[in-house]
Amino acid sequence: FFACRNGGWGRHNCRHHEDASVCCDASGYCPAHAVFVGVNFELYRVDPAHQIDEHCHCEANHFWQDARCLPCPPNAHSAQGSVGVASCSCRAPYYGDISSAESVCDRCPAGLSTTEMAHLQREDCQPTQRLAGPAEGACGRIEVMHAGEWGTVCDDGFSDGNAQVVCRSFGLAGGGTFGARWNSGSNGRGIIWMDDVRCGGGEEEITTCSFLGWGGHNCGHSEDTSVCCDAAAFCPANSVFARDATADLYHPSQEANCQCGANFFFGEAGCEACPANSGTRAPGGVGMMACSCAENFFATEVLGGLTCTACPAGSTSSSGAMGLDSCRCGADSFITFAEGLGSCQACPEGATAPVGSNAVEDCVCGNSFFGALHGPADSCTACPAGYSTSADAHAELSDCVPSIRLMGGAEGSPGCGSVMVFKLGNLLLFYLHTIGGLLARDAKLTAALQGLHKLAGRLFMESITQTAQRLYKQPPAVPAGLGPHTDIANVLQELAEVMSSFDGSLIPARLREGYFKPVLDESIEPLIAGASLSANAIAAGEGAIYLLNCLLAVQTLLQRFDFCAWRLPKLQQQISAAQDQGVSEQVVAVMRTFNLDEKMYALRAHRAAVAAAGGVEVEPLSAVAGMDALQLNIALKHFFNAVLTSSLDMKLVERITFPQKRLHARAQAARGVAASYTELYDAVMDPGAKYRDPRTILIHSAQQIESLLVDAS
Repeated sequence: FFACRNGGWGRHNCRHHEDASVCCDASGYCPAHAVFVGVNFELYRVDPAHQIDEHCHCEANHFWQDARCLPCPPNAHSAQGSVGVASCSCRAPYYGDISSAESVCDRCPAGLSTTEMAHLQREDCQPTQRLAGPAEGACGRIEVMHAGEWGTVCDDGFSDGNAQVVCRSFGLAGGGTFGARWNSGSNGRGIIWMDDVRCGGGEEEITTCSFLGWGGHNCGHSEDTSVCCDAAAFCPANSVFARDATADLYHPSQEANCQCGANFFFGEAGCEACPANSGTRAPGGVGMMACSCAENFFATEVLGGLTCTACPAGSTSSSGAMGLDSCRCGADSFITFAEGLGSCQACPEGATAPVGSNAVEDCVCGNSFFGALHGPADSCTACPAGYSTSADAHAELSDCVPSIRLMGGAEGSPGCGSVMVFKLGNLLLFYLHTIGGLLARDAKLTAALQGLHKLAGRLFMESITQTAQRLYKQPPAVPAGLGPHTDIANVLQELAEVMSSFDGSLIPARLREGYFKPVLDESIEPLIAGASLSANAIAAGEGAIYLLNCLLAVQTLLQRFDFCAWRLPKLQQQISAAQDQGVSEQVVAVMRTFNLDEKMYALRAHRAAVAAAGGVEVEPLSAVAGMDALQLNIALKHFFNAVLTSSLDMKLVERITFPQKRLHARAQAARGVAASYTELYDAVMDPGAKYRDPRTILIHSAQQIESLLVDAS
């Protein structure tokens, strides 16, 4: 160009709007499957040694190698300008590692596809469709993934044939539309991806059917399409299709969506029947130990198996009892063991024993008998007429003392009721305060009144003390409903009458608290101690609720009278301690129902091992026995279902007899269960736990579970 004729360097009469431009033909410049790209600004004369790779780029889906543009392997693609076969990648819905021209892209299973960010392994195949919204079984709102965003499908022209394509892509049979059923209160959100869908019936998934185009529609979310598939034949024998009621259904599998039915457990041969006289608390049991023996049977392990044996005659057990010692003989009897067998033996005549006694030594001669019971040949002997034993002395004849009855007086026997004696004492005390000052100190009337007042007080205290001490020395059996025992209720009723009489008496208010304090000390304290002993004789959770009910009954009584206010703070501390223990046992029982107690134990043991290792690497949580993703999924699936349907078993706190306290305990237990789930959630979501996709295990956040539990309580 420089050799052409011109006016000379720098000589012109032009402006830049007259600058010359040219356009060259580059169509034959680049090799096959390459395009000329030039540069953004100036194009200089190309170096002949590099003219191809500088200004010729391979077109899309090809790569530069050996001075040629070669095609990517089948079902793979690449961007324009790619160099080397490794720049090719499998296109959706295929996956594979492209390392040579012979590399192969495999297709993801139906309903799954790869993304632009992950396409190397089978695990990179992700769902492209799901059934969402409130649902049961294999039903729900259709949602499809496109451009990295989930969206819904409009029901315009949507037929049962379309629904069958959807169900087949999930690996399920059947298929029908249920728009009106599922749309109510469960409309989708976000973008509507598909409308006017028309399927021929042979498509692998709904996105390959005819439709208006991505995002093209004339619908609102009230027209979102829902379908219902038939999952009856999806699961193997003795198992059922299971799905969390609010969890979206992506790509169902037998491992994740089939669980053994009621009274079956997952074993080596699949779903196996529980042994005779046993069953599961809920579907989805794993291992024979998920089965629990029925009431009045006890479990033993034999060669890794479970055997349920009937409790001895006259004894009972709760469901899930382990071992012969879980069988409890009834009142006034005790259990004996011989060669692995047990039997209930009656206490000697005249003796009593609480439920669950384990030896003849637990039998105690009654109030009108004496005797030391150490063996089956020992017996109780009746005290002479008019004599009886006390609660803390009943071994020898000398322990028989004259009877004094002040507890209402049995028909035909002499004596006054303790309430009457107490009223007499109040009247005498009133006389001392009103006329004592009018008489000389040594006046015979004053002395007589003082003597009678002391006598009435002593008789009343003896009566109250004897009754309370009997409840302490011989704690009554805990009623089945865990409410206060009749004997305790009778004492509280008698105290209520006495305290009402005292509250309505003419004794000055400033003297009432000091005068009545010894009565409470001699009655309430032994009564509470006896209730504690009764509670300790049964299961920890039931014992805590029984003690709580007794303490609440005492609190209800004392709150009625100002002169008892001094005892209420200590009583409140005892109530809080009993409630905390009962709620704690309730939380453990709830977690045990879903085998989550074992998961929490394994989690905390692993945490302790990590702390003890002092920085030395230990196996991740996902590798701990029982903490793999499959077993967590199985356990949490039933837990989520119970939470979402408000069907958590709170039988323990439901036996609190005071409604307001029952509501408070139920909420406290719900928060305890939520705290345990939060602990598990945080541990599994920790990257150090090394779960591949923890959100497929923990499909509900800790905040969601806590909110649902607290709302339900």
